[in-house]
Amino acid sequence: MRLRKSRSFASGFFALACLLGMVAGICACSQLNVGHLERAPWAINVDQELSMQFWTFHYRIVPMRDQFGVKGQASIIKDAIPRKMVYIEDMWLACYLSDEDGRVLAKDIHVFAPRSAQEGERLSFDFILRPEHIEAGPLFISFGYRMVMTSAPDPEEMPFFARRCAFPLGKAGRFSCSKAAPAISSNHS
Repeated sequence: MRLRKSRSFASGFFALACLLGMVAGICACSQLNVGHLERAPWAINVDQELSMQFWTFHYRIVPMRDQFGVKGQASIIKDAIPRKMVYIEDMWLACYLSDEDGRVLAKDIHVFAPRSAQEGERLSFDFILRPEHIEAGPLFISFGYRMVMTSAPDPEEMPFFARRCAFPLGKAGRFSCSKAAPAISSNHS
């Protein structure tokens, strides 16, 4: 009888430890991090520019009631992508507010319709960031993107794939924004 109780206690304890470990793992993954992305100091009502590998972001942060607007335009860096890739099949842009450790405090994502990637063309954006709380210390703005390009609007074409996005905290390097066909990825700087 005593042996059964100790086995029961041990297996119950092991199950509880596993459950707590899973909850801790889920909680750790729920916090996004942009420490690996290019970022700029948070500045209100100032025209700013942030360049990344494939996109340059021209923006202004505007305070609003209980939120912030980030308004601007993104322009593709044509010299950074293969010359024959002229059609964007799949495109989203993201905006992140983070602390000095890269922890995301607020984010917004915009999805864009398929389009030609014209030289000098800019995508307009108007992100809304609603942080639940802002701690003392410096704040930063970062952008992310996912872009699938081809040489024409042809589903048989081998795509060019580029992405930069927030990672779940502690998972940098193993997280992907999404799966894609064989392509070039830029999730590491």
